[in-house]
Amino acid sequence: MAAMAPWLETGMFLVWLKAETSRVRHIYLALRGLAPHSVMSPPVESALSAEFVECVEPVKSVECVESAECVECVESAESVESHYLARGGSPSSPALTPLRAPPVAVARGALAFVLRLPPCAESRFVLDCLPDPVGAVFHLLCYARARLRPSPGWGRSRIIVEVREGAARAADWRAGRIVVAREWARGLMGDAAGGRAQHDIAAEIKGVCECACGRADDVLHQAARCLQYDANGTAPEWLLDAVADAVRIGGHLGDPAWVVGRGERGWEEGGGGLFLAWLMGEGGGGDGDGDGERYAGRLEKTDTPPRYRRGPFPDLVQLLDGACALRTYDESWWIEFCGAPLPQLWAEFLDA
Repeated sequence: MAAMAPWLETGMFLVWLKAETSRVRHIYLALRGLAPHSVMSPPVESALSAEFVECVEPVKSVECVESAECVECVESAESVESHYLARGGSPSSPALTPLRAPPVAVARGALAFVLRLPPCAESRFVLDCLPDPVGAVFHLLCYARARLRPSPGWGRSRIIVEVREGAARAADWRAGRIVVAREWARGLMGDAAGGRAQHDIAAEIKGVCECACGRADDVLHQAARCLQYDANGTAPEWLLDAVADAVRIGGHLGDPAWVVGRGERGWEEGGGGLFLAWLMGEGGGGDGDGDGERYAGRLEKTDTPPRYRRGPFPDLVQLLDGACALRTYDESWWIEFCGAPLPQLWAEFLDA
């Protein structure tokens, strides 16, 4: 096929950029109560192929109640939704294409996105700080996928990014849902009122979201959980969290507050991500923070004989995720992948 003329590529990009800018403006104004509340992305006919058939059901309108002090919306109102499609196509095509409505079908290798924002002050604040939340999540998903598996597939066809009451739970991640809790967003709004810089708040929104277990969970953690396989529901929760946290550590987003379990089955108490990172050679032992000391550091010449350290097993996360895609969980995996039972590996990790 002949190469596309540069002027044609530039023209297609400008058409997409104009449509994307208009769509973001429509959503922003709708949430401010300054535009019609039936928010639909502008037509991007040149970006849609016959492979996708759009729904005829339009996005439902959102009705707001305005007051002199602020614009608040009734709790029963439906969220404002916008839809995107990530095709994973050629570099000349945009990574994310805005759609009028959710696609009826998604082709293999593509990923549909739903951005769901309730018409409330928290949503407006998130958009003020992070005008492109779907783009940020898409790039985190790309990184998480590269860490989890060598194949280009997503393992699902849709990701939902939403602001809502209540923190994220495992059931949300299994459904492909990434959550920004409104309670957490209200705390950030208080920080902004106290003088905290908006760019600093924007960086935090990109980096963390509150989860149901009570700690601040990285958005990258949520992205990895959405893409993980779970061994047909048999993988223990600690292992799924450990794999996602190992992805975080690989991105230098480890949490210094992580606590390593010291009980009989310490891996279920905490520190599983540090444990996997140690086995992969990407972090220190049970007394390290998992984000500084590298495995190669033990090869430096010292007067003290180096302590034995198993591995490294740099593909361990991919092996675990691949096994979860095809098999039911069994603790014999640790012998298969690392050469020793899980309790022995954990003891060596604590002693490192």
